[in-house]
Amino acid sequence: MNRISTSMMTTSARSDILRAQRSLLEAQQQVASQRKADDLKGYGTETQSIVSSKRLIARSEAFAATAKEAQTRLQIQDQSLGRASDTIGELRQKIIEGMALGEVTNLMGEVRQAFDTIRSSLNIQLGGRYLFGGAVDTTPPVTATAPEDLIGVPAADAFAPDLRPAYVQVDDVTTLEAGPLATTAATVMDAFKALAELNAPPNAPLTGRPTQAQSTALQGILQTLGTAGDEMLRAQGANGVALKSAEDAEIRQSTYADTLTGIVAGKTDVDLTEAVVSLTQAQQQFQASAEAFRSLQGMSLLDLLR
Repeated sequence: MNRISTSMMTTSARSDILRAQRSLLEAQQQVASQRKADDLKGYGTETQSIVSSKRLIARSEAFAATAKEAQTRLQIQDQSLGRASDTIGELRQKIIEGMALGEVTNLMGEVRQAFDTIRSSLNIQLGGRYLFGGAVDTTPPVTATAPEDLIGVPAADAFAPDLRPAYVQVDDVTTLEAGPLATTAATVMDAFKALAELNAPPNAPLTGRPTQAQSTALQGILQTLGTAGDEMLRAQGANGVALKSAEDAEIRQSTYADTLTGIVAGKTDVDLTEAVVSLTQAQQQFQASAEAFRSLQGMSLLDLLR
């Protein structure tokens, strides 16, 4: 009678169990993580491409975030410039009306109110930064507190010294100026200075019916305010162009990042339906291997002789 041995069969069954166990663990990890591998080593020759793509994704997302932040800043600046422009127009209209009626008693009150509005518009902050200060954003760009501060000094003294533009890079080739400086209002400060000096000694107070000299001076101030309004509108237009560029850059960078993310996902993500099928098959294979091993463990020569 031939010798009967189960040693080789048992070893083979044990190996089958180990293989089935590894397949089951891999399938479970793929379903849980929805990734083909749990580290970059698992992607073989695709590793370098995946790493490079992820770096590009991070760079594009950073550019998109910068462009989004720039939009917030530019939108606030647009509103502030619009408010300042409207205020200049309203003050100009008040002067015209006062001259037409021959009554300027309340004009200086209107002037101070307009100054306060323009000052607060240009000293607006975002996150503790003065937007119209450009690169010098830690101190208020408009330092004068009233039109009277400009009497006897250059109108330029209304602003903090050494204001410089700030720039924002929104992609590899596009750098935007973050917006106009407070010195955009330099001409309107000339008008405020002229109005304050027109009301100060040795001149007669600017009240009641204006004198001929006051009327002549007010005519010149009206021209200055007209120029100031035009400058403010041009600044608002340039700010709008920068805003549109920032919006376009965000869309461009977000789209690029999304495209690259899809490409990377195609290399790293599993098809969840296929992964679940593979998990089910791995479970069945493991159960079958375990059952075969248990059967061999329970076998004896006596079982074969019966």
